[in-house]
Amino acid sequence: MVKSTYDEIHRLLFSTSCPKAGTSYERLASCVYKSLNKDRIIKHDVRLIGETDVKHQIDVSIETESGSKRVLIECKDFDISGDKVGLGIVRDFWGVVDDIHPDQSFVLTCNGFTRDARRYAKGKGIKLAVLREFRESDWEGRIRSLCVNITQKHISDPVINLYFDNQEQIDLFTKSLADNGLTPSHFDKEDPVWIVCESKPNQIIEYVQKVTNEYPRSMPGPVKLKQKLVDTTLTVGSKHEIPVSGVCLEFQVFHSKETYEFDSTSIALLILDDLEGTDIVIGDDDLSRMKIDADTGEVYI
Repeated sequence: MVKSTYDEIHRLLFSTSCPKAGTSYERLASCVYKSLNKDRIIKHDVRLIGETDVKHQIDVSIETESGSKRVLIECKDFDISGDKVGLGIVRDFWGVVDDIHPDQSFVLTCNGFTRDARRYAKGKGIKLAVLREFRESDWEGRIRSLCVNITQKHISDPVINLYFDNQEQIDLFTKSLADNGLTPSHFDKEDPVWIVCESKPNQIIEYVQKVTNEYPRSMPGPVKLKQKLVDTTLTVGSKHEIPVSGVCLEFQVFHSKETYEFDSTSIALLILDDLEGTDIVIGDDDLSRMKIDADTGEVYI
């Protein structure tokens, strides 16, 4: 016996087979709509009574929890025959829709619809959609994997060289450092060394960070960055304001490259096309979490 593609997909996901033709497709459809409408009540194979008191079999029913909105879906698995859904099927479903009066109604198939079926459905307000297997050609125009190349640009800790106008200023600065247990050219954030410009004091490491952060890092390699200072003094600890005429920062610019590749762990199984320009890819992880209550037909996660 020839098996429908959707029988095989159903067996792959749920490790069971459905004896009745078309049931696997209906169950897959109910799971697909549950994955897209997690806050709705989705049921497979329900019986509803219309205003004529006739009971109708419904392949998939979608309701809000309050019951204020209902959607009916008729499913047709024509994978083996390759046929399109014709006028007769849509016309018969209209009889059910006209008796139950849902808020929306759909006919769902895997191969499309004839021209007359489309015209009739449009005139009666029935939506048409295609749910079919995902094919390799469906990857066209879609992101299959993502590769991100990141170049990190960073610098080494700068060596700080300060310039003074005379030896007296150098000696005073060296003595002030020694009195505070510090050494020239290397400072930490906690060190009480301040650059005072226009009466605004900046801790020397904060000043250096500001200058180096503004330096463009487009090219890797050694850098010697000199700045002339005007009307600027140095304060070490709480003593002395020592005039300083310039600063030179020496550091290395490094470029490091890293590549990250992201591939989806989900296997694309189905694609839902609303025939109005929107399609949604359904993966195995979207469906494998689903279960269908054997008594009520309700789909749950």
